Amino acid sequence: MSLETNSEFNYQLLTSFPNDNTKHIDYVIAFEKIDENSTDSKIQEKNLVRKSFFDKLKEENFHIYEIESVSDSKTLIYCLLNCSKERLLKEAELTRLEMTLKNVV
Repeated sequence: MSLETNSEFNYQLLTSFPNDNTKHIDYVIAFEKIDENSTDSKIQEKNLVRKSFFDKLKEENFHIYEIESVSDSKTLIYCLLNCSKERLLKEAELTRLEMTLKNVV
């Protein structure tokens, strides 16, 4: 899905994936799109690290939905991430998040 604007961003409040209402958005990653064909070694390294990161997320059964937003000369990529409830509970334990877990699982 691509959202294109000239000088303003169109924001839409989303709580689930645009193409699947059964998957809730758990995390959002945003970054500026960088030319993949660049000869700059730093840019190539950033792209390689980002690709490796997203490959690991996919291995851990994350669902990823990308939205591309164009404004002026910048292209921003918003990656909406969905993971299992078990993974969210594990992250809550790791961050020592205090919350009621009644009827969660």
